[in-house]
Amino acid sequence: MSLINITNEEKKILIEVARKSIDIKLNSNKSIDLKSLSKKYEIFNKKYGVFVTLKINQKLRGCIGNIIGYLPLIEGVYNLAQSSAFEDPRFNKLTLEELDKIKIEITILSELIEVKKIEEIKIGRDGLYLKLGLNSGVFLPQVPVEQNWDLSEYLNQLSYKAGLTPNCYKENYELSRFEGLIIQE
Repeated sequence: MSLINITNEEKKILIEVARKSIDIKLNSNKSIDLKSLSKKYEIFNKKYGVFVTLKINQKLRGCIGNIIGYLPLIEGVYNLAQSSAFEDPRFNKLTLEELDKIKIEITILSELIEVKKIEEIKIGRDGLYLKLGLNSGVFLPQVPVEQNWDLSEYLNQLSYKAGLTPNCYKENYELSRFEGLIIQE
């Protein structure tokens, strides 16, 4: 997917920034110069929705992100890596012992596109954002592939995640899709 034009070197740097961000929080004696990286690589200054996912032995260990870009990409990655490691309410805070075990995955998102017909959704291409009233849920494009879900299961699981009943996506909902550029360690 050509969501953004990003080089392999820039991908590598984003992964390094995410890992160093977590290391800084655990060891609190190091720093990283995000401003010099932003000056050298223009892409790091652009605002994208981004998620940082942490896994240990291919099992989720933390995932936090923003659907819409509020910060420059490099700052978003830095902050969200720490949030994924230490603020995901589904998990205990990451420990120093776990640091070498985690694998980092960064997903840079396209803009949201309103889904007018369910048939528009393509498994493996589209992440989904569902909103109904005060409830909302999001899945990245890779989730239904990893879970081996068909479209119906994908939508039902998204409904559950949003705290709603299955098939609620058939009601008066807001459903949007987006694509994601995945960068993995």
